[in-house]
Amino acid sequence: MTKAFALEKNPAGPLPASPILEHSLLLSFVEGDEDLLRGICGLFLGHYPALLSKIRDAIARADADGLARAAHTLKGSGGYFLCASALRALVDLELIAHGGDLNNAPERFAELESELERLKPELLILSGRSGTAQSLQE
Repeated sequence: MTKAFALEKNPAGPLPASPILEHSLLLSFVEGDEDLLRGICGLFLGHYPALLSKIRDAIARADADGLARAAHTLKGSGGYFLCASALRALVDLELIAHGGDLNNAPERFAELESELERLKPELLILSGRSGTAQSLQE
């Protein structure tokens, strides 16, 4: 039987009508270990803001090498949590950085930031930081 997270309403607001993440798929990646998934989500939530800041700073300084490193690191650390549009934005930022012309980087960064903001409520729930109860149903 497939296991899936039972998501309750987030006290900060309603959950998105269509979740971005496939919770049962994420759970399958950790062989059904809800605690492990919660921990991995928590680690990502704790680290991605600093990486976003590094990307933003690299763009502001026109530091192509710094942008490429930070975008690549975020892409790798995001693993299965990043939706396709966030991954595309990160790949584009890496390509922009490797090309050396950062003129389009602010626009792609804004899209990345927006996608991560859409993703954050689900990550908070999966990490157990949202204040909602979560359980596995069979």
